[in-house]
Amino acid sequence: MVPTRGWARLIALLGVALIGCSAPPESTAARTTTPTLSAMEWTLDWRLDGATPVTGDRWMLTTDLGYEVILDAGFIVTSLVSLVPCDTDTGLARALNWVISVARAGHTPLDDPSLVELQAKESFTPAGSATLPGTAFAPTAYCSVYWLTARGAPDTDAANTSLHARGEWRRDGETGTVAIDTNFARAMIDDLPPIDAEVHSAHGVVTRSVGSLFDGIDFETDNEYAVGWGAIKNLTNQATFRWK
Repeated sequence: MVPTRGWARLIALLGVALIGCSAPPESTAARTTTPTLSAMEWTLDWRLDGATPVTGDRWMLTTDLGYEVILDAGFIVTSLVSLVPCDTDTGLARALNWVISVARAGHTPLDDPSLVELQAKESFTPAGSATLPGTAFAPTAYCSVYWLTARGAPDTDAANTSLHARGEWRRDGETGTVAIDTNFARAMIDDLPPIDAEVHSAHGVVTRSVGSLFDGIDFETDNEYAVGWGAIKNLTNQATFRWK
């Protein structure tokens, strides 16, 4: 039977509705973890990871060992941030966790035009974010990202300090002082996450954690060197990188 004009119109409308409800086509853009980039912009950011504000710029957090820590003041010194070209041999560096000795602090083991050298204090009381000026360079294939905290430059208010923290801790009725002023230097190196292959000007975000800064540290028994090194290790181990 030939449908009437009304049925034909209804069928046509249903067809349009079904087309409109169909799933959108998936992106066919290729993804890569070794992008060829020619421009880079950086943002340095913080995650709270359970740290909560108390008053003003003070933070309270609880460590994995049950210490309640109240931070009155704290900063780190970011020495530099950079992409790492794929033709750079990072095998030994990864095996050593990119530990940079105090004697070499402030000297990068690589030299790349994506590198931004800062020697800048970053407060985490409060914890904010900062976007750095962009860089442009010849197209290069990159595989990794590198972020270094190291002691501040001489003749600055962060000279000989890579991480500073002041506050107090409490646990099981015991209390004490958090007093970290270390010059230990250490870096984070990580593989790049996937990005669209056609992207050649990128924006990356390096994020550090406030809430895990003192995990694994026993304030009652650890000496000042163990506390300082533990905080630096947490800082770099928990740092992450993503594309914005």
